[in-house]
Amino acid sequence: MQEQETLETYIQAIAIYETALKFAPNDFKINKRKGMALEKLSQLQFCLDQNQDAIDTLKQAIATYETAFDQTPDDILNISYLGMIVERLAHQQSSQKQYSEAFVTYQQAVATYDSVLKLVPNDYCNYVLKAGAFTSLADLHFSLSQYTEALDSY
Repeated sequence: MQEQETLETYIQAIAIYETALKFAPNDFKINKRKGMALEKLSQLQFCLDQNQDAIDTLKQAIATYETAFDQTPDDILNISYLGMIVERLAHQQSSQKQYSEAFVTYQQAVATYDSVLKLVPNDYCNYVLKAGAFTSLADLHFSLSQYTEALDSY
């Protein structure tokens, strides 16, 4: 019962953010907070085994974060965070056997980390994040017995 109330509260909060965005569609803080609410809703949905809903909600969170972060294109922390959320989506897709989508999404995470590294070439944290995304991609290839592709990603 408590989970259902929490779920409904997140949905209500998201609806309120959407109303606010009608008046200020490009407001950074509103978009970021809506993205956070969507992200938390996705986590709860995944815990409740509403797996496809969780994936769809996380895609909405990513799109909302992209809208917010487009306003701060040189903010490496925001871009890095977006990469981690994209990588989480790939992991969820993989866990639901949505392998082709997961491959594409892992590659999007790598591209996101690359965009940070173009801005700050000596940012070792994003090298680590990029390596983690490649490792996850290689692990996915390996789990599907795609050994040559796995070696290319490791």
